[in-house]
Amino acid sequence: MNALIPAALAVVLGLAVLLVAYRLGLHPLASFPGPKLAAATGLYRAYYDLWHKGGGEIVHHLEVLHTVYGMSSSILP
Repeated sequence: MNALIPAALAVVLGLAVLLVAYRLGLHPLASFPGPKLAAATGLYRAYYDLWHKGGGEIVHHLEVLHTVYGMSSSILP
């Protein structure tokens, strides 16, 4: 039973790495400009939507992203 926990953890970690690699390299929207953390996970949007300056800042941060990356920028996987 104790040997199954590390094996299951390794499988979950491996799948997570494959998912991030797919989102950053093989996904059809991977060529769109934007922060790589935003393209790989939903943590980027969650941070600005929930915690940054008390939450709800994603709309204001999108304006910053548009000035940096142009009108088409990827913020979600």
